[in-house]
This record gives sequence, structure tokens and C-alpha cells, in this order.
Amino acid sequence: MSDTESVASGEEPNIDASYAAPLGRWERAAASGFGVVLTGVGVASVFLGKGDAGSVTLVLGGVAFLIVAVIGMSLHRVR
Repeated sequence: MSDTESVASGEEPNIDASYAAPLGRWERAAASGFGVVLTGVGVASVFLGKGDAGSVTLVLGGVAFLIVAVIGMSLHRVR
């Protein structure tokens, strides 16, 4: 179903096809661990390294993992 299609009145949208299953406790712990490590390495790279693109990528990747850990669902629907 695309964003422009609408659901007929009286019908419930198929939520299972749109959203991922919630992450388990260990998956959230792993995501937060990866997020902290990536963000920490990215911040250290900002101050110690000479390349900017790699540092920004590490920080954004870490932030994405931290968001996944806090929300508890994957970001596979982000476009």
C-alpha cells in the first residue's frame, strides 16, 4: 500500500505489514551497546581524525542505533 492509497471506510489497515515486531530485551541491549560504541568512536574521530565524512557517519549510525534501542522497533520503514 503506498502513501497515496487510502483505506476504504470501515476497513482496518493491515498494521502487521507496516510495522516490525518489537525488539526483545537482548536486542535492545545490543542496539544500545552498538549505539554507544559507534557514537563514542565517532566523537573521538571528530577530535582526533582529519576526515569529516567518516566521523559524521559514525555519529549518525550510533544515534540511529540509540533511537532503535529507545523506541524498541526497527527503522525499516524509514524512507
